[in-house]
Amino acid sequence: MKIKIIIPMHGFGELTDQCIEAVGKNAGIEHEILVIDDCSEIPYKNPRASVIRLKEHSGFTKSVNVGLRALRLN
Repeated sequence: MKIKIIIPMHGFGELTDQCIEAVGKNAGIEHEILVIDDCSEIPYKNPRASVIRLKEHSGFTKSVNVGLRALRLN
């Protein structure tokens, strides 16, 4: 079984990297990470996660919904 994890973020790229690292070390099962970058000043990148960047700051709920739609299409 593969779990899918959505991480909404706006800035705080270093904390997001720490979160992704912690998931990688502790998940114990196959997983896929999708980061929704809610229009951070510096676009977020991480080779261990897929990233969707929103064009305008939309907030937590919309970011999560964008992630859910994206995962449903996969």
